[in-house]
Amino acid sequence: MDVFEKSKLRYVITIWILSLIIGLVLINYISQLEQLYLKDKIVAEYIVNIIWILLIIILIFKRDSKKIKSIIDIKKMNLKLIVHNYLLLSGTYIGYALLVIPDDNNELPTKSILFIVYGIILAPLIEEIFFRGFLFYRIKSKIGLKSGIIISSLIFALLHFDLNIIGRVIFAMLAAILCLETNNLINSIVLHIINNLTVFIIYFLSSQSLFTSVTQNEIT
Repeated sequence: MDVFEKSKLRYVITIWILSLIIGLVLINYISQLEQLYLKDKIVAEYIVNIIWILLIIILIFKRDSKKIKSIIDIKKMNLKLIVHNYLLLSGTYIGYALLVIPDDNNELPTKSILFIVYGIILAPLIEEIFFRGFLFYRIKSKIGLKSGIIISSLIFALLHFDLNIIGRVIFAMLAAILCLETNNLINSIVLHIINNLTVFIIYFLSSQSLFTSVTQNEIT
């Protein structure tokens, strides 16, 4: 995907910083947005990332629909490969479930519908465009394919700031390989959506088990 290989990372990151500044200004000066933000902090993530996407489309893709389609094309979706990679990730979900079995001190991240929608839809789109798009292909073009997969996957895992580093590295590597096999981001985006949906289901089930345990303890 030439558009990613030719785009300088510092330019992409600068656009994100600009998006952050614009987002903060909008929240501070538009009372309706400020009220929404005060009710749910995830609103800031929506605003900043939507602005980033719009600026990427305008400044890098030059509002060229052919360029956009060259990186995200529904016709190139390969469900067989998506399912195959999802099954390969099944072991990481078992490990993840063990990490998130809640206790009295756990706070589940499913704070609001906006948070869940962001985690399942918007975050996969943004992260795939940056990590499997700009970051992976730029590193690949500079120092090679294997280095591109490994380095971009490690950065992806570390920037999530949680204990599931190995699981995130495995996911990122599979997503990068999926992009290479299909020459399109649509498949890694769909895989990412299914992955995050699975994570939310694990959290939900673990919270239900916690509720049941607490209830039983209260009864006895």
